[in-house]
Amino acid sequence: MTWKTFLIQLVPVSALIAIGLIFMGQTQVYGPYIDLGWITWVCLVVATILIYQVGKKASNAANRNAFFQVVIISMLGKMFLAFILAMLYFQIQQPTENVFVVPLFVVYLGFTIYETYLLMKLSRPTGPGL
Repeated sequence: MTWKTFLIQLVPVSALIAIGLIFMGQTQVYGPYIDLGWITWVCLVVATILIYQVGKKASNAANRNAFFQVVIISMLGKMFLAFILAMLYFQIQQPTENVFVVPLFVVYLGFTIYETYLLMKLSRPTGPGL
């Protein structure tokens, strides 16, 4: 997958998730907590770009285990990031309801689905005869 193809896919996926956040922000239930969704959106856009770059290099590496390590580290890293964001938000904003994590998880789920597709594409060897 080329950089251009990656960006052509990332922009609509990110836009679709952003539209979902806009609609969630209009509701009384999730509106007060939508800032956590936007913070997560920005962090995961950056993380997705980094994962693409590292995954692309690892997929071309002589060590085939390098790509598997990228997949595992990206999954654990995103989970850790989501956990840290939720904990920081809880400590700083002190929300009164547990629904504050829903915007975070909507964004997390959307980018996780896309990154799974992305890494599957990167894992397939390309070239003549393959």
